[in-house]
Parts: sequence; structure tokens; C-alpha cells
Amino acid sequence: MANQQPFTLALRDVENRMAEEVVDTWIKTAERAPTLTILPPNVDAATWAKLIVQFRAIVGDDGVLTSHEQRGSIILDLQRMTKVIEVNDKYSYCTVEPGVTFFHIYNAIQEQKKNIWCSVPALGWGSVVGNALDRGWGYTPAGDHSNNVCGMEVVLADGTLVRTGMGALDGSKCWPLFRGGYGPTYDSMFSQSNFGIVTKLSIWASPSPEGYMICRLDVEKEEDLTPMIDIFRPLLINETIQNHPVIGNVPRELAKKGMRSKFYEGKDAIPDEKMEELRKELGVGHWSARFGLYGPKEMIEFNYNRCEAAFAKLPGARLSGNVFYPPEGKQVLNPEDLPVEFRTVETGTPSLTALKSVEYRGKDGGKDATEFYYAAKSCCAKYGFDYFGGLHLYPRHLAMINMIYFDRQSATERQNANKLFVDLVHLARKHGYSEYRAHVDWMDLVAEQYDFNGQSLMRLNERIKDAVDPNGILSPGKQGIWPAEYRQHLNDTAAHEGEACMKGVNGVSKR
Repeated sequence: MANQQPFTLALRDVENRMAEEVVDTWIKTAERAPTLTILPPNVDAATWAKLIVQFRAIVGDDGVLTSHEQRGSIILDLQRMTKVIEVNDKYSYCTVEPGVTFFHIYNAIQEQKKNIWCSVPALGWGSVVGNALDRGWGYTPAGDHSNNVCGMEVVLADGTLVRTGMGALDGSKCWPLFRGGYGPTYDSMFSQSNFGIVTKLSIWASPSPEGYMICRLDVEKEEDLTPMIDIFRPLLINETIQNHPVIGNVPRELAKKGMRSKFYEGKDAIPDEKMEELRKELGVGHWSARFGLYGPKEMIEFNYNRCEAAFAKLPGARLSGNVFYPPEGKQVLNPEDLPVEFRTVETGTPSLTALKSVEYRGKDGGKDATEFYYAAKSCCAKYGFDYFGGLHLYPRHLAMINMIYFDRQSATERQNANKLFVDLVHLARKHGYSEYRAHVDWMDLVAEQYDFNGQSLMRLNERIKDAVDPNGILSPGKQGIWPAEYRQHLNDTAAHEGEACMKGVNGVSKR
């Protein structure tokens, strides 16, 4: 294995050092590595078509490309395709290749002096394309990444190059501007799927604002979560708040201060009484929310006053904010104009500071949401874990992120973390919810939860897979979508195991 190169992608040296520790851990999982990795450079459409044809000529119809599930497969790694094709601040969009990270796009914006804030997720080292395809999000007003995609270029399993939307019109100037095109719209078809390889896409972003205010809301009691969410909802729907608030609990605040053992030595979940004691020591609410306000001074002041009036109805709620406007001589705000400590993800500034939280356990609608929170918290405690919540609130839905932090040196904690995840999947299903994305080890489990009408959606996915990739060479099993040959094999295996089980039962019954 080649020596690991120093990580230099982040904007700050301290974040690069944190990243190196995590990447080193990933490298140690080499037993799951593929037989071969292909890293194509920036190539044109004709080369892509030839690559697929040559691949099939070498490995035959049974070869597997870009698989997330199968050992011994060939991985098509697109990290060398790092071209930022366009940053357009007239219409506020970026067009990029798959290897472009959020650090790349941020640096391109600064170098080209564009008045645009590109949304970034918690960890900026990821692919802009990959994050959007896996329905990731960021923290500016354009933070819902998958719903801000406008036009893709995709290579199908037979080497055919397709452009969606207005891109199907050769030479179209409207490709990154209008999603519809003519006929069916296929952009969503390539999100969380194995139907093709996306080689470039355009994503809408936010124009640089005339002002920005980072706000924090703290509420005192655990049961305040219900009214807190209910108050946020109309503020989001009427766009008083333009980005999405993130609601966290006390363990999230503890993780900012150091390892869990600094506050509690026990192996069980931190008891409620101790958690309340720690909350008071830190001077934070049981729940705290962070969100941004954007626009000219008059708009920010008006919207902040509306937020203040709304949360005044919740006893004990504390709202605060820090506001920034462009320096003299400038009309709009650049993240670089802010003090370093305020260049957070809400400003479109990529970071890796969220990696710090992995050391927490050891260094190596309102009423519905509240009901599920209590159930999830109890489930975590059963396995000795704290509920480490991040509730991402949107106008009409809430994504509840429950981080399971465990000591990877402890076999018991590793096993319990896996058991907890499975239990949480089934618990969510019982409450009428499910995961919106999953680790490759659990893709089948999550896919099984979407069970309406005998999993008719999965059967549709399988029919599409068989039509566009009849030999099943692209990522078999991703998101639980298996090609026909694999499904037959799985069915035959299940039937064989069932037959063996029946023979064993019969054998026992005869005795």
C-alpha cells in the first residue's frame, strides 16, 4: 500500500491534522478493499463510452464496477475529476465534476471573486456531486442539496452518455437554469441509485447576502422540544428564517468541550440528573438551536424581531444573535469578511471541526418528534449510549440525526452500536418513519422498511435496474437494488436454506 500523503485539503492546519487521524483509521480497513481501483482523469464523453466498453471486454458480462457491496469488484474512483466547470454568480449556480470537494468550490469562489455562497455540509472534504446524489444538505438558504440540482451528465452501463433536463438540447444555455426540459425528468432517478455514473452536475447556490446574522436559541426543559419545533414551523414556512435550524442537546455541547470521560466516567448512559447538572454548569439549554438570517439590515432586524416575539411565548427561551454587514465600499458580504470564529457552515465556509466529536466516547411535527425522541433515548440507554441528537428542522419535515459514538477499541461497544442501529431502524418503522440514507452494511435492512404494497417501489427500482443495466455491473445492491441475477441467487439460497431447515425440523419431530 502506498504511503499516506499528508492531508492538506482543509482551510486550517488543525483540521488537516484531525483529518489525518480519521483517514489513517479508514486505511486500516484494507481487508474490504476491491481487487482493482480505476481513477480516471478529466475525460470527455467519447472516452467514457470507451472505458465502459473496454471494461466489459476485459471482465465479461459478470464483471462488477463501482460496487458498494461486493468483494473483489473494481472500484471506479472519480476523485481525480476535480474540474470546477463554472461558478456563476449572475444566476447563482456551480457546475462541477465528481471529484470537486466543498473546499475546492469554496476556493474557486474566492479565487474568481464571485458573489456567491455555496452551501456546505458539516464536513467539507466530501464530493459536491456525491453529497447531492446521496441527499445530503448544507446550512445556507440553498442547503437542500438534492433539490437544488439542475441538470446532470450520466454514463449508463453500456457507455451511453446522457444529459438530463435542458442538457438534452445540444449546446443549451439553459441546462443549469431550468430543470424540466421536455418529457420525463430524470435527475432524481440517479440519486441514491445504481442506474448510472454521474460525471458532472449543476447545483444552485445562494447569492452573497447584504448581511448575515447567526442566531442561537436555548430552551430550559427537555419537554420544551415540542413547543420549540411548533414555533419554528411557521417561521420556516413563511421564510422568516431562510436556512434550516439545527437543534442539539446537552451531549452535543459536551462534545465541544472534550471527551465524555471528562464529564462522566460511567459506561452507561449519562443519567438525567447528571445531565441536568452538566447543563447548568455549561449555562446552556436542554435544547439549543442554531440558525441564520440573511439579507439587508432592514430585513434582518425585522425577521429577528419576529423570531424574538414568537419565542417570547415559550417560558425560559433565550434568543441571541451576532450580526455582520459588508465592509465599507462593498455591497455584499464575503465569508472572509467575518472574524474566523464566525466563518461557520451557515456562511458556506467548509470545515472539518465536526471531526472533533468522534473523540466523545473515546479517542481511537413537534409532538411526534418528541415522542420518538423519548423512545430513541430509551433505546440508546439500553445499550449504554447517550442520545446524541441533531434535529435538522425544515418547513415541513424534520430529520433526526442520532449519532452513535462508541469506543472503537472496545469489542463490546462496537457490537452494541450495531445492535442499537438495528433496533433504531425497527423502532423508527414502528413510529412510521425510516432512514433516508444508510451505510452500505445496512442498505438492505433500510430498504426492507419501505414496504407499501409488498415493496412495490423496490420492484419498480428492480425493473429499471434490469432495463438500464441488464448485466448488473454498476454497484449491485446499492440502496438494496439488486440485479436480476443476484436476486435469483439470493432466492435460490433462501430456498435451499429453508429446505435444509425443514429437514432439520422433520428430523427432530421424528425422534
